[in-house]
Amino acid sequence: MALIGKIRRNSWFLIVMLALGMVAFLFMDMFGNGNSPFGGDPNTVGTIAGRQINIQEFEAKNTFRFGRNGGDTYAQKS
Repeated sequence: MALIGKIRRNSWFLIVMLALGMVAFLFMDMFGNGNSPFGGDPNTVGTIAGRQINIQEFEAKNTFRFGRNGGDTYAQKS
């Protein structure tokens, strides 16, 4: 009970900490590794084991694997 009372008395501190956490999360997302809206290669989807994956390569493999409709290409139809 004493802990709840302490939190109620210092609610401004809790609100400030939550606001700082949200701002830090947004900045981390904006200025993260290479995929930021302020730079980076727009044709790169991601990096796997140090190798950058190009958007065209990604789309080509997904189209082959899942077909153009997004379904399983090799599924038998009834």
